[in-house]
Amino acid sequence: MPPKQSNSSSSKGPNDNTSKVSEDTPTMQPKDMSDNQWCKASGWGSKFHFMRSYQLSVYKDEDMQEGKAIIDAFRKDDQEEWEREQRENQGQNSTKLTTEIPSRSPYTPQLFSQHR
Repeated sequence: MPPKQSNSSSSKGPNDNTSKVSEDTPTMQPKDMSDNQWCKASGWGSKFHFMRSYQLSVYKDEDMQEGKAIIDAFRKDDQEEWEREQRENQGQNSTKLTTEIPSRSPYTPQLFSQHR
């Protein structure tokens, strides 16, 4: 499996039409992507290029089934990673909220004692 595309914009050329998803934009879950969408998002370019990299032919049914099985295995791993990241992000957001709320309160002991 090729490495995921880096978020560095310096490696992109002026004619590079690949779109980037910002970290703030929710991304589609790997399980909801078509095979071609997943191949493109994973850096393969297309399902055709993915198949060729494994010396599989898009014209042979057996090769198509083998390619589908490989994609499904990779996609399962990506889905598990996506779900883990979502849990971690939600954990960070809830921790952030609980630690920030008291500091905003005008009734903290230090602030209340200053008003006396």
